[in-house]
Amino acid sequence: GFIHYYMHCLPHIPNTRLSAWHRLSSYAAMLGGFVIFFLASFCDPGTVTSANLHRFSTVHFDNVIYKPKMCTTCMLPRPARSKHCVICNKCVARFDHHCPWLNSCVGERNYRLFLLFLIYHSVLCFYSFFIHVQITMSLAIDTYQLHDAYYLDAAGRRQSVSALQAFQYLFMRHNIVVAIG
Repeated sequence: GFIHYYMHCLPHIPNTRLSAWHRLSSYAAMLGGFVIFFLASFCDPGTVTSANLHRFSTVHFDNVIYKPKMCTTCMLPRPARSKHCVICNKCVARFDHHCPWLNSCVGERNYRLFLLFLIYHSVLCFYSFFIHVQITMSLAIDTYQLHDAYYLDAAGRRQSVSALQAFQYLFMRHNIVVAIG
């Protein structure tokens, strides 16, 4: 994704609709995304071991939903809301789910980083969409002036191009820029 952005979209920044600081902000945004990804991926989700069992026993059992149980795999008493992840093969305190994007469990200790990961990448998607709409508008209106484009019909009269024809033209000339956006 970023390689295509670097090769095909960054040459169109700056333009009449985007200032030059968007070149630098895109690098900063990607770096921030990588940092948050690595933090969320490699942070301990709250692995329960015999050495730290007392730390995770602060959530009390209500004997309705959470009853005292033993983990048959780890052979440890499970704190309330903890589960054994079959993918990671470990018990995780306040287990939420195993995230395939992070290739890690989401639990008590990395839940905030996981939410930060989701929120940051959602904002990054909206920012990327904004950038690509501005690049496409600059190409369509400022560079190729497609709002004034026309073709000659069979009778030789000028016909304005439709929005679909303008989109097809842009897609043929700048397919990756339009497709990424």
